[in-house]
Amino acid sequence: MTPTIDMQELSLVLAIEDYKPILLNPDFLKYGGIVPRDSELVQEPILTEQMSQISFTNSLNFLAEPGRIIFSQYLEGTDSKDIKVPDVVHKYLKALPYARYLGFAINPGSYVTFEGEGEDAASNYIKNTLLAPGAWRELGQKSLAATMSLTYDLDGRQFRLNVSQVKLQRSDRPDRRAIAFEGHFPYVIAGNKISERHQNLKQLIDNWQADLKTYRDIVNRRFLNLEAPGDL
Repeated sequence: MTPTIDMQELSLVLAIEDYKPILLNPDFLKYGGIVPRDSELVQEPILTEQMSQISFTNSLNFLAEPGRIIFSQYLEGTDSKDIKVPDVVHKYLKALPYARYLGFAINPGSYVTFEGEGEDAASNYIKNTLLAPGAWRELGQKSLAATMSLTYDLDGRQFRLNVSQVKLQRSDRPDRRAIAFEGHFPYVIAGNKISERHQNLKQLIDNWQADLKTYRDIVNRRFLNLEAPGDL
C-alpha cells in the first residue's frame, strides 16, 4: 500500500481560567492585532455563548469553547517559514495580558489517503499494517473500523497519538476514506505569578518546531515509511 499525506494541520490549544467563547469575534482578532486588518472570512462566523468558530481565507482557524481556545492552520503546500499560527498565539497573549492561562498543548495532525486502492484501503492499512493477525478481526458483516491510542514518553515530555479511520471531506474533491493521525503534546504551565506563567508559556509556544519535527518523524517515517519525514 502506498500512503499519500493529503492534508496536514497544526493546532495550538490554550486553557484559560473562566474563558467565555463569546469573547472571540472577528473584530477582536483584527483590532487587537492578532490577525491582519484585511483578513477575509471564509464564511459567517459562529458566535454563541457555548462556542465561537472563525475561519479566514489565509488558512487560520479559531475555535473557542468554555475554558479554552484552539488556534489552527492547514499546512498543505505550506513551507515551514509560512506557518503563522504560533505567532498568532503570541499576539493573542499580548492582547490578553491579564488572563490566567492554565494549560497548553501542541497538536499536529495528518490525513493520509491511499489513491487507487479502493474503499477499504484505510481499513486494510490499520488491520494489516498496524494490528496483529487474529480471528477477532473477522467478526461482523463490514470491514473492521479501528481506532488506536498510543502514548509515548519522549525526553521528559509526553506525546499521545490517535490513529483512526475518517471520511475526508473537501469542497474541491470527492469524499474519500482516510487515516487520521492526531498528535498531542500536553504541557503544564509553570509559575505562580501571571508574569512567570506568561514567560513560561511563551517558551512552550516556541517549542512548536521541535514538536512538529518529532511528530513527523514518528508518523511519516515510523508509521508510513516515507523518505523525507521533515518535509511538508
